[in-house]
Amino acid sequence: MAHRCLTLFTVIVISCIYEAGGVVEVQKLPGWSPWSGWTSCSVTCGYGDSFRQAHWLDKDGQRVNETAREHMGCYIPKSCPVNGNWTVWSGWYWCSSVCGPGRQERYRYCVNPKPANGGLPCSGLANESRACEVQPCPTIPPSFRLSDCADEDFMCDSGLQCVPAAQRCDRTLHCHDGSDEVKCRYVRNQGAILHLSTRILCLILLSYIFVTT
Repeated sequence: MAHRCLTLFTVIVISCIYEAGGVVEVQKLPGWSPWSGWTSCSVTCGYGDSFRQAHWLDKDGQRVNETAREHMGCYIPKSCPVNGNWTVWSGWYWCSSVCGPGRQERYRYCVNPKPANGGLPCSGLANESRACEVQPCPTIPPSFRLSDCADEDFMCDSGLQCVPAAQRCDRTLHCHDGSDEVKCRYVRNQGAILHLSTRILCLILLSYIFVTT
């Protein structure tokens, strides 16, 4: 009789620990539950994280507030979208007018980083402008007569005033629109201000760099 009971007990134990696909350990209580399956990757592209967990079971097989977790890196072989982002604002550029009301602008660029792989473009403006005024413009002298202008005089851009050619690019505003001080290059020589071409200035600059190095 004892032999039959032992055989029956052995069959029951074997039946309890056998599962489809293999043999597992008998659950001991209290103790840890079996590991869960691995979760799906935490990202849909590139590198992410996956984990599995187990729970502590009391003597009645009930979960208590204690969990074990294992992590494993994962990789999805797909390029991730990259959203665009602005660079910092540039400084404000020169005022558009040498005198009187003008405008100046500053810029930023959507390259920090550039949008890629279907990422969102930068939102907002790429440039801003504001009012500016370097200095007030001079007024046309009351005694001025346009008919008094000579061929060698400098005609202001407005066509309403001329000034002597010697006053062109002397770093003082004479035209009522400031045009006599536009597109000037300056070199002081023994107290005199000479108006030089861009090519000559470049040659002077290259010569200076050559001498000083």
